[in-house]
Amino acid sequence: MWGGTNLKKFNLAIPSDNTGEAWLASAYGDDLSQIVNGPYQGQTLKQVWND
Repeated sequence: MWGGTNLKKFNLAIPSDNTGEAWLASAYGDDLSQIVNGPYQGQTLKQVWND
C-alpha cells in the first residue's frame, strides 16, 4: 500500500515495486548485522548494544 521503487536507489535486490521496507541494519531475532571494521569488528549490533 505504501511501497515504491525508492529502495532501488540503495542497490537493494527488492522483490517487487511494492516493497515497503528494507532492514539495512538489524539487531532483531536471527537477522543480526555484523560490524565489518573498527574496534567492534566481528561483533553483531546486538552484542555491542548489550555490552
